[in-house]
Amino acid sequence: MIGLPVTRHIASDGPAVAETLMRQKIFAALAILCACPEPSTDTDTDPSTETEPSSTTETTTTPTTETPTTTDLTTGEPAPRDRKVFVSATSVHTDDGIESADAACAKEAQEAGLDEVYLAWRSVSDLSASQRFEPIDGKVIMTNGEVVAESWADLLSGNLVEAPHRGAPPGHMDWWGRPVWTGTDPSGNTIPNGTCNDWSDSSRRAMGGIGLVGVIEKWTFNHLYTCRAWARVYCFSQ
Repeated sequence: MIGLPVTRHIASDGPAVAETLMRQKIFAALAILCACPEPSTDTDTDPSTETEPSSTTETTTTPTTETPTTTDLTTGEPAPRDRKVFVSATSVHTDDGIESADAACAKEAQEAGLDEVYLAWRSVSDLSASQRFEPIDGKVIMTNGEVVAESWADLLSGNLVEAPHRGAPPGHMDWWGRPVWTGTDPSGNTIPNGTCNDWSDSSRRAMGGIGLVGVIEKWTFNHLYTCRAWARVYCFSQ
């Protein structure tokens, strides 16, 4: 009595179970045939496309700043430094100190685009014109390249090739024959009682040394003159 219902239950459910098993087999077969991988959300780089790190050592180049050389490339020795000179276009007075003459030289040099520091060729009682300048090992030249003396020593010994007579660039005006206040003898020394009381006195009683532009024998001293006059100055590079 108990076994019979069970047998009927199995028999009645048989087709449904068989259908379920068949569906499972079909799905399994389809999965094998498709073999489609699940979409990956991994953002890692595909190893097959990775590039191996380079074994080359990276070098950093530090930029270098070139320093202008003062060496003669043909001899390896320090290149000689020339001293430049021009005649001022401006006439200066005698009672406003040696600084006014220096300022006139500096102003004209700047306007002419000259890089060097320029001072006036002027002496005072305790400092001669030649002592105001450092020694050089080159020539003394005008700003247009004309040679005045082959060396600083030649200039101070009166051994000139040509007396200074050109103004500053760009015009290089020729001031030949014009008077210049110097208070300085041909050796570069101070002329006694010839500096207009150290360029502080413009009275008729005071006297100052005058040179003549372009005249070798008289370029720095021709005669003493009353300090009431105006005159140009020589401007030398330091």
